[in-house]
Amino acid sequence: MKLHIIIGGTGVGKTSRSVSLALKTGVPVIVIDRIQTYPELATGSGRPNPDELFGTTRLYLTERQVTDGELSADQAYLLLVILLRKLENQHDMVILEGGSISLWKALFSSAELKRHQITIEYLTVANEPMYKQKVKHRIQEMLRPQGQTLSMIEEIEILWNHQEQIDFVRTVVGYKEIIDWCFANNITPKDIDNITNRELTYNHLTQKILDAHINYSKKQYIFFERILNNYQHNNSLIQLTQ
Repeated sequence: MKLHIIIGGTGVGKTSRSVSLALKTGVPVIVIDRIQTYPELATGSGRPNPDELFGTTRLYLTERQVTDGELSADQAYLLLVILLRKLENQHDMVILEGGSISLWKALFSSAELKRHQITIEYLTVANEPMYKQKVKHRIQEMLRPQGQTLSMIEEIEILWNHQEQIDFVRTVVGYKEIIDWCFANNITPKDIDNITNRELTYNHLTQKILDAHINYSKKQYIFFERILNNYQHNNSLIQLTQ
């Protein structure tokens, strides 16, 4: 089976690219992301709404509740292998898309990729200011989404009185910055919309989350560069810049 891998930093356009390619080819997309396996964290993890998929098939490694605790990289890798073995009897090609460093590390250090024909599509940042503005806009939508979608703050609010769940969610980029701010100011997420300087607060949280995402993106690109250097001998390697 052919595995077409789409990698790149957070917010660079991996999901939209995978949907576009899935529309053209009709093949399923496997999400290489551990946090998107939690529907309760859909907004903050960037899990797309069904209408954003345009009828394409998007497969998550599993469906978990926050009460289940963290899905480790080893557990996620085993679930991925099981899913790949199942799909290879149904499809000639599958798209793998995501930015999880730990899960990609587990996959690329394993023997699983040797069983398949691999192509790699690498999405990089061509214009840093435009990229930061795009990520900032995405964060603003996560904090104040349109329609019936829960905001990141509302997702945290639901879990707020459950310390173990908050401790877990606090390890996730974006959620951590909101939870830390609430603790530092001795307020609950529910209080944010009622404070006097609400707009200033949202601007502050947006910037804090943006800084965290950009820092994580830098770590992603350092890791992906190392991965690609190990695969330069592969003639099927594809590199794209966006």
